[in-house]
Amino acid sequence: MKKHYSIRFLLLVALAAAFSLVLVFTVLYSANSQRAHVEEFSHRYVDGLAKSYFDGLNTMMITGTIGNRDVLREKVKAPEDVLDVRVIRSDLLNRAFGTGNQSERVEAYSRNEEGRVYTLIEPVIAREDYQGVNCLGCHQAREGDVLGAIRVDYSLAGSDARLHQQLLTSGGIQVAIFAAVFFLTAAALGRLVFSRLRRLHDRMDEISRNS
Repeated sequence: MKKHYSIRFLLLVALAAAFSLVLVFTVLYSANSQRAHVEEFSHRYVDGLAKSYFDGLNTMMITGTIGNRDVLREKVKAPEDVLDVRVIRSDLLNRAFGTGNQSERVEAYSRNEEGRVYTLIEPVIAREDYQGVNCLGCHQAREGDVLGAIRVDYSLAGSDARLHQQLLTSGGIQVAIFAAVFFLTAAALGRLVFSRLRRLHDRMDEISRNS
């Protein structure tokens, strides 16, 4: 019986290891996939926010209401996750980020006391025709000049917290499912395999005693 118990023990350990490995890879894949989805959504949202803010400022410049730009800024900043929205002028852009290729947008992650922060810096390029508006005349610039940039700081703390809670919930459900499947599989092996091995062992012992 000791030998049979050892076989059963090793088989169950191997089965538990296989189930655990699958569970770990499933949870990790789910976590990475959902995190990538959260970041992709945040990128699209912040990109749209920056474009909407610039279009609002552009409209104010055309209509002569640019003096009310703070009202627009406060409105754009109203969502709790939007930490800051502001215009960076070219000289400030140089001091903050160097004089590299300013026509390229900057995307970066940082952390504050609450969690991760996604920062988008979208350059404002002077164009002769930007959605029907000529930027060159008002700003006395040349085509392609960098007039400044729109900076948006967006907090991912809330999204990360919700993602963490979802992962804990889904991970707990998966652990419960894997545990149930493991015990059902172990019970099935006990009835279909180990019990037959036990009967075979007993039968061979009986034959050996009678021989």
